[in-house]
Amino acid sequence: VASTTGTLTCTTLTVALNSTLTGMNYTWTAPAGGSVGTANTQSTTAAGISGNYSLTVINPSNGCSYTTTTAVSQNTVIPTTVASVTGTLSCSTTTVPLNSTLSGMNYTWTAPAGGSVGTANTQSTSASGLGGSYSLTVINPVSGCSYTTSVSVSQNTVVPTTVASVTGTLSCSTTTVPLNSTLSGMNYTWTAPAGGSVGTANTQSTSASGLGGSYSLTVVNPVNGCSYSTTTAVSQNTVVPTTTASTTGILTCTVSSVDLNSTLSGMNYTWTAPSGGSIVSANTQSTSVSGAGNYSLTVLNPSNGCTYSTTTTVTQNTVAPTVTVSPNSYTTTCATPTVQLTATTSTSSVT
Repeated sequence: VASTTGTLTCTTLTVALNSTLTGMNYTWTAPAGGSVGTANTQSTTAAGISGNYSLTVINPSNGCSYTTTTAVSQNTVIPTTVASVTGTLSCSTTTVPLNSTLSGMNYTWTAPAGGSVGTANTQSTSASGLGGSYSLTVINPVSGCSYTTSVSVSQNTVVPTTVASVTGTLSCSTTTVPLNSTLSGMNYTWTAPAGGSVGTANTQSTSASGLGGSYSLTVVNPVNGCSYSTTTAVSQNTVVPTTTASTTGILTCTVSSVDLNSTLSGMNYTWTAPSGGSIVSANTQSTSVSGAGNYSLTVLNPSNGCTYSTTTTVTQNTVAPTVTVSPNSYTTTCATPTVQLTATTSTSSVT
């Protein structure tokens, strides 16, 4: 009887052939595609392919022969599988699942340079770190046959670069200025410096108010979770146009008007008279007034709208001097046709 032991596989390349009869002359013959180790021994090996391996034995003492066969089986089925991925690597999704469609195998997942796999020797695992071609080798533990395939893991980690811009300058008359991001379709977070504020913090365009300084913007791409932060400098001009209002001279019975002046030029001016006073030109840097009292001045800087108010006092001296004439009465005669009159006063500087 010709017999075989075992099955040809991807890892078992030869199996044993044997004749149960000793002392004969042996001829083993393989089917097409197969081979035997030593063809003329009682025991040998089969390799290459399954099929019927024939044995002819001849008795050397009488020349009688006998031919038989034994069937050699083979299992070299390739464990074909598909490697799949679910999802895309991104800034917010740092791992994606990998899977083999074939169960019951031995698995080896391999990541590209810069990438990594969770557990390398399971049917399902995860990819992280970097997109690219992730390879899978499966080995059938029964036959030792293997199959290698790959899956492409995509990655979206594009940073949403933007420019934050401001239009205009904060001033006394401009209390808010527009802020804008050049990139649309993102999630936005505007942040003001201490003392400042933003209108709506979570829109592409908003406004800055309160204080100049560095306003920050963080944008997040809702698709991949990637973020980018930048700043824009908001300038501010709230310099108060400080000035001094001055007057020249004193109103008297002979001086009916005096000049008023602001020490600061290039402003918008508003002079206001007290009750009983009057102003020649209320909206000039210098003007003339009549009437005593406190005259107020408000200056407005046309470039920033900031104002400053002050006053100046116009004094008046219209007191009539008191004079006493002596003698206060006298009668002239033919003998004394003239009289000497003397004027006296307590008011100084009277002529």
